[in-house]
Amino acid sequence: NSIIDGVSMLTEKYGKVIVFEDDLISSPYTLRYFNDGLTRYENEVMVMHIGAYMYPLRNKSLPQTFFYRAASSWGWATWGRAWNHFEPDIDKIIGQFDGKKRYRFSIDGTMNFWKQVREFKRGKNNSWAIRWYASIFLQGGLTLNPSASLINNIGHDGTGIHSGKNNIYDVQISDQVITEFPSELTENKEAYQAIKYFLKHRK
Repeated sequence: NSIIDGVSMLTEKYGKVIVFEDDLISSPYTLRYFNDGLTRYENEVMVMHIGAYMYPLRNKSLPQTFFYRAASSWGWATWGRAWNHFEPDIDKIIGQFDGKKRYRFSIDGTMNFWKQVREFKRGKNNSWAIRWYASIFLQGGLTLNPSASLINNIGHDGTGIHSGKNNIYDVQISDQVITEFPSELTENKEAYQAIKYFLKHRK
């Protein structure tokens, strides 16, 4: 609730927000990436979220940044115009999904996003992030992402509230300045396949 209240307050006051949690290590260029993205896509209603973390993808031919459907909570930014679509009511979210949407939402069945929705409904988690991703997804929104991560989450050492002890998602933080942004407002198919491959084989 503190995340939801804080983001709501700041987007109402400033029109946009950048969100960091205390277990994130950042590139020196992450803030610049966020600010450039927030400025570039400020009036593009389809672009609803900017993420700074990316899985350790094998495909090294991807562009510096790309659009994707899912929203990462490990260092992110958004605008008030997008956050206005945040739906906190899990029953309203569930009511808008059919089987096809559930499959697409879970990255063709490779990630447990829909399980997180069900577990929230049963009181097994209290995630704002899964409701935010669902809200973006149901709007047909896009998220901006770097192909080489600008963030590493060090909360997987067993001390994090919402994560166990593993190194599946550890990355080498990129030391490159982001200078390229997509002009076509559509999900990058090559990046989607690279992400799906990682999720399918990560264990």
